[in-house]
Amino acid sequence: MAALRNPGGISAGYDEIPGDGGTLLRSGLSLRHMRMIAALDEHGRVSAAAQVMNISQPAASRMIAEMEAVLDVKLCDRLPRGITLTPYG
Repeated sequence: MAALRNPGGISAGYDEIPGDGGTLLRSGLSLRHMRMIAALDEHGRVSAAAQVMNISQPAASRMIAEMEAVLDVKLCDRLPRGITLTPYG
């Protein structure tokens, strides 16, 4: 699994998760959401990320949309042959 990054010092609560739940968990996002980002980074396609997470492709797409709405940032660029993560992803 790809390592989670914090580009540009964006405060997304990565270092807070093990302690008291942190920013991501308080916002309604879970470690499952973070695993989705890691799977997207590793596999480059929503369908492949969904498969390794044992969820459907539509569920994976909804999960990405939820994260983008909660964080108010674009996490990935959708391309004809897959996706690439933005600096926020």
